[in-house]
Amino acid sequence: MLITILIGLALMRNPSASADANILGILFAVLAAATYAIYIVGSKQFSSRNIHSGVLTVMVCLGCAFLFLIIALCTNSFIFPHSMKAWIYLLMLGILVTALPIQLMLEGLKVVSSMRASLLSVLEPLVTVLVGILFLSESVSGLQALGSVIVIVSALLVQLQKDL
Repeated sequence: MLITILIGLALMRNPSASADANILGILFAVLAAATYAIYIVGSKQFSSRNIHSGVLTVMVCLGCAFLFLIIALCTNSFIFPHSMKAWIYLLMLGILVTALPIQLMLEGLKVVSSMRASLLSVLEPLVTVLVGILFLSESVSGLQALGSVIVIVSALLVQLQKDL
């Protein structure tokens, strides 16, 4: 099933993007996958201890904000937003695409296994493609559409398995 999902994800990539393999990019992708797996398993452990998901969400968001503030200050890259538009974008980014997904994932981990949750996360690229089509008028090739169908079918088949 994992191979099928990977094939679907590979077909969803932008065909006009460069096909050159960037070792550093691949290393970061593997590192991101490993840390995400640790995050999912760790979150499942916390959520199973009856710690409220809202508290966990605040802890994760504040921890990340503090870490990146330190990094920005150390690299002299911190810029204070000066316009109302920038503040609105920051709030949307912080609430809609950071805190809300974390909260929803933590709530979901209360009712599904960490393995099932991580396999469901393969739907993220599909949602990204759909958002691009709906809001950014992007187009999708036939192979990308096929890849999307493969990912959906694979995710559904995984959910039907009883041993996860």
